[in-house]
Amino acid sequence: MMRSGRLLAIVLGLIAVAGIVLFSRQASSQANLFVAEANQAVAAANALNQTASAKYGELFDEENLEAFPNNRARLQPLAIEVADLFAKSVEQYRLASTKFSAAASEPADPIALEYWTIQSQSMARLADAKDAVSRMVLMLTDPVIDNVETLGTRMAPLARTAEALANESTALTARAAKILADNPGVFR
Repeated sequence: MMRSGRLLAIVLGLIAVAGIVLFSRQASSQANLFVAEANQAVAAANALNQTASAKYGELFDEENLEAFPNNRARLQPLAIEVADLFAKSVEQYRLASTKFSAAASEPADPIALEYWTIQSQSMARLADAKDAVSRMVLMLTDPVIDNVETLGTRMAPLARTAEALANESTALTARAAKILADNPGVFR
């Protein structure tokens, strides 16, 4: 009788351990799924941002700025396209932030949780930076802005905000990269 009680206790203990391991693997799998989705969103955002940045350079080239505001009608479709590309990248960076945050809410190694939290913060800052750039671009379409000096004055605060947010994102990404480099066994 005593022996079967011990055997039952051992079996129940093994079942409990197996359940914990299975739960842990499922949670880890869910976190990994969130990270994969975050990485896909980052890749999409980066591609959109690259296209937008190239067109931004074209939009704000010296010739276009010298002719502003007389060329507003010609620039407007490109400005709207560039702003839309940045806005789509913002959506993807925010999605990445949300997915990294979701991964960080799953049971996992504390180092992984810290890494995902920092990545979430970095993507949120980058989204806010690109949103500011998108709003700057749309200033080209504002009929109230009637000269390049006014355009520059109105864009300056958003440019400073975008730069500060991008710098914060870069610093956060560097912290995350250090965590990754210092803990290769955690991230397989």
